[in-house]
Amino acid sequence: MKYSELLTQYIEASGLSLSEIAKRMDEEKGIKIDRSYISMLKNDKTKNPASEEMNRALAEITGGDPERLVLAAYYEKAPVIVKNSLKDSEQYRQFKKFIVESDFILQHFKDTGIDNPTDEMKEEAVVAFIDSITHDDFIELWHAMLKLLLLKNPKEFREIAKLTYNKPINVEEVHKLEELRLRKGLSREDVATSLSIPVKEYEYLELLGGFSFSSENSDMYKKAIDYLESFEGGTNKEAREFEAFMKNPEHGLFFKDYLEAPEERKKEMLTFWRFIKQVEEEEKAEGEKDK
Repeated sequence: MKYSELLTQYIEASGLSLSEIAKRMDEEKGIKIDRSYISMLKNDKTKNPASEEMNRALAEITGGDPERLVLAAYYEKAPVIVKNSLKDSEQYRQFKKFIVESDFILQHFKDTGIDNPTDEMKEEAVVAFIDSITHDDFIELWHAMLKLLLLKNPKEFREIAKLTYNKPINVEEVHKLEELRLRKGLSREDVATSLSIPVKEYEYLELLGGFSFSSENSDMYKKAIDYLESFEGGTNKEAREFEAFMKNPEHGLFFKDYLEAPEERKKEMLTFWRFIKQVEEEEKAEGEKDK
């Protein structure tokens, strides 16, 4: 995907007007930019490309991936000799190393009738493969590789991710979500259900330790932390009952905004639910007595 197409995608997904983006760039990032210049960038109508600082800010304001936008701009404008120099980057070396050591490359040789390829053969095959794909595909595969590495070797993932994104990993945050969940007596399935996301996605959040690939993941991490911090004295059974209650059309309307609500509001809603539950249990008990 070209730089202009990627920027357009981020802008449209954000729901912000160009004027709103320009205003937030100034107020939040200290970067003055005219809406007409943003329009020229997204429509590929300017010979004056945005700086790396501006591209990162644009991506962050619109909720996109800063690294991807910066690389798209850099790769598109760079001459061939500079593009080739990307192969000397840490990103390229780690990506190549990962594929060389993966089952994928062994299967490739088995499919061609070679059961025991040498390291040199594997390296040559991987280089040829990387050379055959576009830079945009390379970035997509790089992200996919990091997610696989995240599950196989979290420690190595954090080291490579730090090099790639040039962001510090807050060690204190690494196990925060898991420790908070265990302290509340909840399973991964309980929390995933309450957040309305797949269990595998929640597992990513715990492993990421506050570090994410996108603003969407970062927002979900914050929601998970907020949910667990506000879950007072909960149990697995209570979590499942509360989730079932919220999804019940007869009751759920009042609770539909629970995950987005402020902390005080969440506590009120949870208290109210416990009160309703107690009343229902008392009514049920009275009904049993009358039989």
